[in-house]
Amino acid sequence: MTDDYCSMITSWFTNEFQEGFVSSSGNGVIRYSFKKGGTGQGTIIIVPGRTEFLEKYMELCWDLRELDHSICIYDHLGQGKSDRQLKDRQKGHITDFKIYVSDLEHIIQSVVLPAQTGPVTILGHSMGATISVLASQSGRQRISGLVLVSPMFQINAGKFLPPLWVEFISNAACMTGGGSGYVWGGGPYNTESRFDNNPLTTDADRFRRNNELVRQNMDLALGSPTYGWLQQAYRAMRQVRRRADAGHCPTIILRTIDERVVGLKEMEAYCHGATDCRLVTYERCQHELLMERDEIRDDLLDRVRQFLA
Repeated sequence: MTDDYCSMITSWFTNEFQEGFVSSSGNGVIRYSFKKGGTGQGTIIIVPGRTEFLEKYMELCWDLRELDHSICIYDHLGQGKSDRQLKDRQKGHITDFKIYVSDLEHIIQSVVLPAQTGPVTILGHSMGATISVLASQSGRQRISGLVLVSPMFQINAGKFLPPLWVEFISNAACMTGGGSGYVWGGGPYNTESRFDNNPLTTDADRFRRNNELVRQNMDLALGSPTYGWLQQAYRAMRQVRRRADAGHCPTIILRTIDERVVGLKEMEAYCHGATDCRLVTYERCQHELLMERDEIRDDLLDRVRQFLA
């Protein structure tokens, strides 16, 4: 991933995508970028994970350009260049996960559908996959397919901290007025994050590039989540797992067996309970499969293109 390659993609993205802002149900505005494709080709909506921002997915948009679909990507409320719910922009916070779902639905209604009559497919990563499934389960939008990359159906807090304990701690913190505080051990964005043994990617160039994007524009920086975000995340994940059979659109889950960020068995259980779901597992890679080495990304992208065809 050379600097020339990154510059070419950035220039293409800047020329091809139109940036705009829409209101969020959680107050404030959220930023999006949209590229119109061929008539009737459909739309791909990219729903990023926690801490992520649309610049991080410029390469993915470039890789999908040959499909001639419209492409829409946006920053969640509280992330990227969208507004925050707290004065401290570094805190990853949300008062209700329903805000994320409502914002995705608003993007579909106000940005995507007025410009495109074809099918709508959502590609969600991690937290974005949780939001995507909740939008599908609501039945309020006509979603033709879900591509879920490392979906956050459970958070991996380590073998010594079971999920029920994590949820209990977050609930207790929120009940005692600490919902807007960083989770234990958390803090602002670490500008000196190291590649060695990181849980996100085995690709050193993409790891470096994504961190450089933040260092160049600290408005994109986001630190650890708050107890409030964690409480809402556990409620949302439970709803996703309990209502797996409510999502009837074709779904593909792409994951790694070496996952250290989110739970694996919950993905299997969801896929087993869903009406039309396929599970694909990779090895020797980490959580951010879309930011992985070329041999992983190339196979994953081929599967995404086949799913969209």
